[in-house]
Amino acid sequence: MKYVFVDMDGTIAEWGYPDGRITGEYKFGDYIGKQPINDVIAEIYNMYANSQDHTIFIVSASPNTKATIEKNAWLNKFFIIPYENRIFISQGENKIDIIHTFNYIDTYYT
Repeated sequence: MKYVFVDMDGTIAEWGYPDGRITGEYKFGDYIGKQPINDVIAEIYNMYANSQDHTIFIVSASPNTKATIEKNAWLNKFFIIPYENRIFISQGENKIDIIHTFNYIDTYYT
């Protein structure tokens, strides 16, 4: 089995926040209001969604539980993936450290 790890922010969801901020403290609506990057989502689905040899995972940083709830709602709307394939890390954790815990991988990660 090969694993495909996909970041959310700036990869399948627009970078920044709907109110125009690029950075800043999380506030309600910051994630659920992001637009999907449909071309990237379509390409990931085309390459891997029906593959018996690949499993897609989301690996995304999330500042708190409320943000994770919003990110899950966003995924439910724009990038349907099982909950067990969603990995949310805290701001201080490193995504690469999480990815390296898997047995080795193909990646679609930015």
